[in-house]
Amino acid sequence: MDLKEKELTYDQKSRIAALNDAGNRKSEIVRLTGIKQSIVISFLKRYENWGDIENTRRTGRPKSFHERDMRKLSRCVKKHRRKS
Repeated sequence: MDLKEKELTYDQKSRIAALNDAGNRKSEIVRLTGIKQSIVISFLKRYENWGDIENTRRTGRPKSFHERDMRKLSRCVKKHRRKS
C-alpha cells in the first residue's frame, strides 16, 4: 500500500498508535500490521509531532464543480443525447 494510492484507515492508524504507545518497536509494528515500514514511520512521526491520528485538511483550491452539479450535468446529458 502506498500513501499516494490510498490513505491509512482510521482503524489502521489507531492500531499503529496503540502498538507504539505499548512500547513496540517500529519493526515489530510493521510485522504485526503488514503495512510498509516507510508508511508506519511517516505516520508515527506525524503522530508524535501532533498527537492526533486524524488527517489534516488539504490545502489548495476548492472544487468549483460539486457532486450535486455533476449529477445535474449527468442527467442533462442523458436526457439530451443527440445535442452533444
